[in-house]
Amino acid sequence: MNLLHFFLSTMVGTFIKDIQLPVCKDCQFFIPYENKEQYTLGKCRLFGKKNLVSGEITYEFADVCRISPNKCGNNGTLYKVAE
Repeated sequence: MNLLHFFLSTMVGTFIKDIQLPVCKDCQFFIPYENKEQYTLGKCRLFGKKNLVSGEITYEFADVCRISPNKCGNNGTLYKVAE
């Protein structure tokens, strides 16, 4: 956290955790849920499993990928701005 952000959050009396981190819904790998307002049900195109019989790919939920340090993690390591 930079000094200015710390100063402002102290002055206002609020602090929003992870404010500087990227948001999945703005990532090019994000697959929105049918109801685009339900971001928590969105999935990540980078992580999933392929059914070896049907070839269908089941993608993992984006929020699960963000809490896993072996995937995108809290910092959004694999985040790419949507084009």
